[in-house]
Amino acid sequence: MALVDKLKQPQSDWVSKAIDSHLDTTGRWKAYTPKNFWASHAVKCPRAIFYKMTGVRATPVPTWVMRLGHNGTAMHTRYNGYFSKMGLLVAAEKRFGCEDPPISGKVDMIVRQPGNLDTQWVVELKSYNSYAMKYLKRAKSDAFTQAQLAMHLLEGDIRQAFVLYEGRDSAEIKVFYIKYNLEYVKVILAKLRIIKMAVETGQIPDKPVNSKGAKLCKYCDYKGQCWG
Repeated sequence: MALVDKLKQPQSDWVSKAIDSHLDTTGRWKAYTPKNFWASHAVKCPRAIFYKMTGVRATPVPTWVMRLGHNGTAMHTRYNGYFSKMGLLVAAEKRFGCEDPPISGKVDMIVRQPGNLDTQWVVELKSYNSYAMKYLKRAKSDAFTQAQLAMHLLEGDIRQAFVLYEGRDSAEIKVFYIKYNLEYVKVILAKLRIIKMAVETGQIPDKPVNSKGAKLCKYCDYKGQCWG
């Protein structure tokens, strides 16, 4: 312990700086304008979706947010392995989409049910910190919407899904089961068709809230562009 105490710490934290520099220069996606709506964005603010679809440059996310995303990717790989070894994995990263409105997405997994292998489930995987896990009582709207669109658009008539949340710092698991809801899907499709028309006409949607301090805006990639 004495040897550790005597170790002089460098004035500059070169390790953190090197990692952040690496992620800043090589870890970011190249900016581009998507042709299709992303299923993962369908629940977002119409104005944010409009910005995305018209090529407005998003505010770069901090590198710590990028690392959270990488942890999520590692989680997906782990659960793909779990279900594969159980002999229950049907597909991973299965793509789906449609033309009206133009949607592109992919489901995290499709799995079989033990004891009833003819029954398949759409699976969304999410990771949260332990504080958020404590108050999580149902599937969040983003995962719920992704699952609904997947059930609606995937081939094979899969009409049940579950969202599996894992605590990042506790490994606690919470699973929420979801039934297919056609009426909800119709609302989402109608929303995207309206935004598609806005994109085609260049008419930016109104702000859905009156303050940039609103919860909807807190982590929005386009907060700076929207509110100035």
